[in-house]
Amino acid sequence: MARRGRPNITLRLDEELWQRLGALTEDRSALLREFIRWYVREPGAKLPQRPRPHPFGAEALDPSRSSDRGT
Repeated sequence: MARRGRPNITLRLDEELWQRLGALTEDRSALLREFIRWYVREPGAKLPQRPRPHPFGAEALDPSRSSDRGT
């Protein structure tokens, strides 16, 4: 399936980090574009707003960080 508009760019991340980002935003690509525009100081670009902390902490988004690992 051909993509429209922009060329594909490969970004190497840990799968777990990519999944955690996906849990916090509906459109990872749009968020990354917004951040990059801010980072390179594109006129009018603003730093993307971070989501509010999860009420149950990081463990709710990343099970590997849970303090209850059965030890």
